Amino acid sequence: FYERRIRRLLPALLVVLFFSVFFAYFLLLPVQFKTYLKSIVSSIFFYSNFYFHYSGQAYGEAILSSKPLLHTWSLAVEEQFYILFPLFFVLFYRFIEKNLIQSFAIILVLFFVAAILITGSNNSFGFYSNFSRMWEILFGSLLAILEIKEKRISFKFEKFLPNLGFVLIILSLVFFDNDTIHPSYLTFFPILGVFLIIHFIESNNLIFKFLTNRIISKIGIWSYSLYLWHFPIFAFARNRGKSLSDFDKLELLALTLIFSILSFYLVEKPFRKIQYKDVK
Repeated sequence: FYERRIRRLLPALLVVLFFSVFFAYFLLLPVQFKTYLKSIVSSIFFYSNFYFHYSGQAYGEAILSSKPLLHTWSLAVEEQFYILFPLFFVLFYRFIEKNLIQSFAIILVLFFVAAILITGSNNSFGFYSNFSRMWEILFGSLLAILEIKEKRISFKFEKFLPNLGFVLIILSLVFFDNDTIHPSYLTFFPILGVFLIIHFIESNNLIFKFLTNRIISKIGIWSYSLYLWHFPIFAFARNRGKSLSDFDKLELLALTLIFSILSFYLVEKPFRKIQYKDVK
């Protein structure tokens, strides 16, 4: 599992870091460049969420132009989860084995309540901390357990639930802004939307047909590279000291797409296909 995750995540990340450091050298001030080098180290070793929190970087501020790797906080949380969750599961499995689904649901709720309390007292730590983000990943874990055990939740109008899930996600896109605090009770709605789509979707549903069309599927395939490239490209563009016009943003989106496609086919895909034989 870990070997597959390394091949999946690390090569493309290293390529983005390698190319972005040249832009950072020419575009950032010496003090900013020194900070940027520290953020590279934190990104490689997956502790950038704590690095950006303790360096006082609030997500969404105008200073983002000097933090081209700020988005890697979420990748760090993901990797930390891969390390912490198996330990947690091994320690508590004997207590939750007989009621696995119910236990996960209870633990999820407890982490959700804790996340709201943490964010209420320290917004930055709540945003970046793996502890306050644990409930979101546990939501996915609960969904995986339901799918593996083929435990379908049944409702009278369940065929409409994927549509509701899609609406929840769209509403989040429309109404959430930089002032919206995360994680909070509001964060629950887009997460629930994803859950409803994945768990209740049927092949004859319009949402299924939309999400599986060729264009959306390709965007999904390229999504990791898009995630890696978009933030530094926009951050370096903002570093010019002027606001971006709508045309500028379209150009940057096109550039992001080009770099992402190249990254996927030249880096991601080849490394994902590599097969390692067991060493005996």
